[in-house]
Amino acid sequence: MPFSFSQSQMRDVNIFQMVRDLTPPWQVAASAFSPEKRRLDLRLSLLQR
Repeated sequence: MPFSFSQSQMRDVNIFQMVRDLTPPWQVAASAFSPEKRRLDLRLSLLQR
């Protein structure tokens, strides 16, 4: 399943960043949740300065 970033995921990404206590330059780039598989995938990215 490819990662995608939509407007509806923006809130989830922000929540996951807070929960994981990520600070710059790290950020959650995308998330995908599958309740059937009981799986949460987070894609992290490193901001370029």
